[in-house]
Amino acid sequence: MAEFELLKKEKIIHDSKPLPAVKAYFFFTNSIGMIALVVMAWLFTHSISAAIGTLLATMFVAALLTESMYRRRHYWVTNKRVLYKRGVLGYSISSVPLERISDVILSRTFWENMLGFGSLRIETMAGQASAQRGGSEVNFLAIENPEKVQKTVLELIREKRKAEHLTM
Repeated sequence: MAEFELLKKEKIIHDSKPLPAVKAYFFFTNSIGMIALVVMAWLFTHSISAAIGTLLATMFVAALLTESMYRRRHYWVTNKRVLYKRGVLGYSISSVPLERISDVILSRTFWENMLGFGSLRIETMAGQASAQRGGSEVNFLAIENPEKVQKTVLELIREKRKAEHLTM
């Protein structure tokens, strides 16, 4: 069952988590900032053992953060909105009504291809972009068959606009 309340006459069309391959991406991004700690430990102590100890500690923390980020990430598409759950220690769930979506961008970067997944960036008319989410309000990272999910969302948007006589 979903971790949010469904609206009246709302049904879940797509329910997924990112593929496990995204853990490599999370680990890499979590590790980059922590490498600076290793360099600082070596610079301040001139001790290779201090640098190695710091490296091991930071890799352990990066692994914990990676697992937490992965476990708390979830995506839903309903007949009324798109939802995105994310977090590290806690979590938040963002909800975007279908009628506010202006674009659904499919991404298969070099690294996404290498790791065997694709992503969707969902942009809205409000344009409240976040640098953390690749410039989009909602970001479905590492999903299986992103082309199918993109098509589903675009069809739901078209149906919603047609039913409510909305134009764009």
